[in-house]
Amino acid sequence: MGVVLRNYGNSPALHAATNLQPLIAAAPPADVNAWTEKTLPQYDCRSHLTNDYGPMFPSGYGSFHYTDHEPEVSRPVISPLDFNDIVTGDKDLYVMGCVRYEDQWGNLHYTDYCLYLVHPLGSPTGSLEYCPKGNDAN
Repeated sequence: MGVVLRNYGNSPALHAATNLQPLIAAAPPADVNAWTEKTLPQYDCRSHLTNDYGPMFPSGYGSFHYTDHEPEVSRPVISPLDFNDIVTGDKDLYVMGCVRYEDQWGNLHYTDYCLYLVHPLGSPTGSLEYCPKGNDAN
């Protein structure tokens, strides 16, 4: 699984570290206004930030493509039961992630993001869209 990260600021994001995790949890409410922080799966992304990919330059200079490089045997697998629960709408697939970086003055910043699978009931295909909660930056 991979994500494309872009720096939309005016200066490099130094010592960029990132992590993402696919998670299967209870399906969210259909009404996006009914989402709360408790709707999201619990995942402490920031505690898994150990890598340092160097600088991310402003978007005019390209983007940074991060792929989770776990060995194939340790990658998450969707069980047949979870797959069926996603298709029927009892559960959903979420992708929780975060980025940590320093600005040019040495201040530490974080960006947290959450995506979830939006799909028609009865179908395993759809699109990943931003969660109404769980996306934040400082």
